[in-house]
Formats: sequence, C-alpha cells, structure tokens
Amino acid sequence: MYVMYVYVRMLYVAPPDKKSREAIAEIRLKNISHEEEVTASGIAGLTEGFSGAEVCAVFQRAAAKAMEEDVHAGSLAMSHVLAAVSGVSSRITPEMLRWYQGFAKGAKGRGASVAST
Repeated sequence: MYVMYVYVRMLYVAPPDKKSREAIAEIRLKNISHEEEVTASGIAGLTEGFSGAEVCAVFQRAAAKAMEEDVHAGSLAMSHVLAAVSGVSSRITPEMLRWYQGFAKGAKGRGASVAST
C-alpha cells in the first residue's frame, strides 16, 4: 500500500506599492517612444491598487489607443495613458486584500515567510 502526501504551500505577494509600480513603468517606458509628459512616477500615481500585470496592461492599451488615433503614431502621449487607465480596472478588491492580509498574519504566526513589496 502506498500513501501519497500532498504538501501545499501558499505564498502571499502583496500588490505593488508606488515605488514598485514606478519601477514596472520605468522598465516598460524604456522600450516605448513616449512624450516627455509620460513619466513612470505619473503612471505609478494613476495605477494605485493595480497588480503588476494590470500596470503592464495599461501600456498595452495605451499603445493600442495611440494606434487607433494614428496608425503611424510616433510616440505615446499622456492622453493615451489616461484613456488606457480608465479602461483597465483593478481586479484586486478590498475584500480580497483583507482576506490575504489576514492569511499573511496567520502564516507569519506559524513561522511561514510572507513576501511584500
């Protein structure tokens, strides 16, 4: 007779803080021609509560907005970013944050490590 044990490990990674969202935006902006008004700091401020993937989605939508406006668009403008942010909503609800924060507190009490940004 064989007995199989399953070990499940849960890891809580908090949503990115402003500094982390700014770092994500800086990485994305390195590869995109953009107007001077489009800054990593500005985008980080507009994406409060967004996950890292959602911050990246803002760039994809902004590029699509620029191309909708002009298929030969040379650079990304703040108007494209603002339109993109209004079209991307955070999937992280306050209820989810409370649940995971409670989980993280309980996990720390059991000696588990919890990642945060």
